[in-house]
Amino acid sequence: MSDQILEHTETAVIFKSDKWGPAVPYRAVDHQDGTFNHGFFDLRARPDEIENIPELRGRPGFATLVRTLNCESEYLMTLGCEAGIFQANFNGENVPTVYVGSYVNVAFRDPSHGKEENLTAVARFIAHEAGFTLQHWTKLEIGIEQMPAFFGHSGLYCLELKILSYGIDETMAWEVFNNATRRAATAIPKFALRPIAARSGNAGRNM
Repeated sequence: MSDQILEHTETAVIFKSDKWGPAVPYRAVDHQDGTFNHGFFDLRARPDEIENIPELRGRPGFATLVRTLNCESEYLMTLGCEAGIFQANFNGENVPTVYVGSYVNVAFRDPSHGKEENLTAVARFIAHEAGFTLQHWTKLEIGIEQMPAFFGHSGLYCLELKILSYGIDETMAWEVFNNATRRAATAIPKFALRPIAARSGNAGRNM
């Protein structure tokens, strides 16, 4: 089985993923490769906990995106996030040498809304409203993933929203990422204003 591409542009790809999303809630895990997953933070009733998420420290734009998803949307919530620096494979002069790779998992708070088609509508909306171009040095990769469990419910879906921001050096890549995550955050309140039925049926048709 492989990913099913639903939409592909110069700066965004939306696909149905062949891998599972997280089982929520989940505990902290110390991986054998030296990395550490700090576990699930339920930010719905405790948005102040954002300050305690290690993955967001020193990354103000990323923190804004996570805060907006949890606090300025009455429908959505985050399940986990991470960001790090990676080597970019481009040839030539004045091309990116590194990029910030990141993800944030997004789900509907209400399990009755966690259908594949509803998450696809969210993905299309975010990609359209963020409006990244090649000049932003940023790409979106948004996967629709099925979750093994969501607070005791099964058969539900979430998004893995990846924001990839490039730079000539690490300083530039983090600056591009900070701006890109703030830009992506501006799409969320607009989505929250739309009725569920209208979003599910119409989102993405005007793209």
